[in-house]
Amino acid sequence: MYEGKNPKALLSIRLITEAFIREMHHKKYEEINV
Repeated sequence: MYEGKNPKALLSIRLITEAFIREMHHKKYEEINV
């Protein structure tokens, strides 16, 4: 959809999403360990 228009914005969205997923995984692991 947004290909070619703003690759930087797309990349930043991807990085934010990946970071968010990692945060969620860490929280899940912490809950399991506790």
